[in-house]
Amino acid sequence: GNYCPPPSGYRDRYLPNYQNRVDQLKASNYAWAEKVRERNDATAEAWRNQRARAASNYQATRENQKERNQQMRETQAERQQKIREQQQQQQQWNNRPRQPQATPAPQQAAPRQPQQRRAPGGYNQPVSSEVDRQNRAAAQQAQREQAAQQRAQQQQARQAAGGGGGNWKQKREERRAAREE
Repeated sequence: GNYCPPPSGYRDRYLPNYQNRVDQLKASNYAWAEKVRERNDATAEAWRNQRARAASNYQATRENQKERNQQMRETQAERQQKIREQQQQQQQWNNRPRQPQATPAPQQAAPRQPQQRRAPGGYNQPVSSEVDRQNRAAAQQAQREQAAQQRAQQQQARQAAGGGGGNWKQKREERRAAREE
């Protein structure tokens, strides 16, 4: 005969007066309500048992989800704390007192060092370590000292040659020779 299925698609877990729905239908005095029968076969019984289990599991599931959410919030808070610590370390590193670099002596017609060419954009360059940086810094310092010594020797040579009043041609030749080195 006609069968009225149980309600479906509801979101609210609590359905008032659902247990005695057959009695309620009969009490409603509709003509068709007299013929309403509750199915008592095995599938209906299995369905009822399954719904009862789902209802009992519902609270446990909510508790478990609440616990998982709390754990997620805790791990997120830990991650945020780590990020904050890293940012503080970076800021401390940026604000550290820098050692004053030796200022090179003012240049007086110094021979120009040939500039080394770099790969465009710095791609495919090996990542340098702290040791490499220190080695480069030491090499640059040595170059600066060597250039300062050369300048001092040239100045002494010019002074010994007589003060350098009108030998601009000689200076031009020296500069040209230095550029070609």
